[in-house]
Amino acid sequence: MRDLCSLRNYHEVKVSHAGSPGDLAIRNRVEKQLSERERSLAGFLHSVTAAQNVTALKVAAEQDLDSVKTLLAHMIVRNPINLNSAREESEEFSKSLVAEGLLSQGDLSDLDAIGLTPGELTEHSIIRAELWSLDEGSPMRSVLSWLDDAGVLLLRARVGSQFVTADVPFELGWSDAKSELPSHIFFPLDWRTAVIFHTYGQGLSSRYAEADEVSWWNWVLAKWCEDTSMVVAKSEQALRLVMGESGGSS
Repeated sequence: MRDLCSLRNYHEVKVSHAGSPGDLAIRNRVEKQLSERERSLAGFLHSVTAAQNVTALKVAAEQDLDSVKTLLAHMIVRNPINLNSAREESEEFSKSLVAEGLLSQGDLSDLDAIGLTPGELTEHSIIRAELWSLDEGSPMRSVLSWLDDAGVLLLRARVGSQFVTADVPFELGWSDAKSELPSHIFFPLDWRTAVIFHTYGQGLSSRYAEADEVSWWNWVLAKWCEDTSMVVAKSEQALRLVMGESGGSS
């Protein structure tokens, strides 16, 4: 079940010369870094989702709000809907490097000797830059900058309601169709806790969400987001509700 919303080894580059020195040098490097980051954020996530009431929920989030932002930013940047387009450009980008002399014949010979193509090396470099670079204009920097300026609302589902998640575990909403930036980002942390970053105010607040509100956000995540292809819920009843069916039990 833990792999249900992921593509196995998605962040790795498929090397044509498997087992070559080049393949061994880059294999699992990105996935290992992501795993280390996930472990570093696990304690924070547990402290927030384990909070017994909305007051404790707010206190837990206030203690390390940067971790909330980092977790969400990574979920956005590493998701295939964002990363695929950058990866698809790697082959053309590597060709331009050769054409402009930024990859010399000596460099190409060295790559060939270790079993890597220019496209494979470029794709690996692009993935690392997309996921980790905080340079001006980088995806991570852009998302984090938006989150730093946003207000934060934490929601705790009332007893009897459950948030669901999806293979795209966040939803971006726009109040103005002409705007390039979203007005909110909805992100469920677990089945009873969700966070909304928004442009409607500043500061951090927390409150309970009634069943109708939880159902609405579930619908938005599952049905409104056109990139969602899989929905995951803690119980069968919650899944049936969001998919528009009636009845059912876990």
